Amino acid sequence: VQEAIADLAIEESRHIPLVHRAFVRNAARFRNIFRPCVIDNSSGPARTLTWGKTLVAALCVTRYLRSRVGDAANIGVWLPTSLGGVLANLSIAFLRRASVNLNYTAGPAPVRSAIEQAGIKLVVTSKRFVARVPIDLPPGVEAVYLEDVLESVTKWQRIGNFLKVLLLPGWLLERMLGLHHHSIDDILTIVFSSGSTGEPMRRSKLPPVAL
Repeated sequence: VQEAIADLAIEESRHIPLVHRAFVRNAARFRNIFRPCVIDNSSGPARTLTWGKTLVAALCVTRYLRSRVGDAANIGVWLPTSLGGVLANLSIAFLRRASVNLNYTAGPAPVRSAIEQAGIKLVVTSKRFVARVPIDLPPGVEAVYLEDVLESVTKWQRIGNFLKVLLLPGWLLERMLGLHHHSIDDILTIVFSSGSTGEPMRRSKLPPVAL
């Protein structure tokens, strides 16, 4: 009976929407576009973004990262729990890459070990956060700053993406992003242990449905 239940769970899991695809569908629903999605009070007064604006911002970040990720399978994230962290993780998922949220409370050695173990060549961060919590990147690892991403986005790109979100159905936005090719077997994120008792280890690899 247990084996039958396990087989059924595996079969049913292939019909569960992936988390980033479900986000696109929810954000593109007209009743949600102007509803609050993210409230960020990590730095200063609380900032609220609607579902529509969050998806627009994620599309802009995705476009910027697409030409910079190359063939890297895993992308590092050096950000606190914040709007920037949400956008970075969404954009990396849209690109069918695995995000590795580096533990900024650990020391330099555990962070460097996680970068090396995951084969990270690109880390998404922000200048403001790095000024507060510096990161010592190994040679060959590039940092992408969200401030540079925002500066590169033109007014017309924002308008164009907002019109897509406003006018196009979620399933079409998914296809335009190539999300219909993503599967339950893709890795969404890699989580490391804290490294407090030794070198950090890969604690788990989470598929897109597990987040």
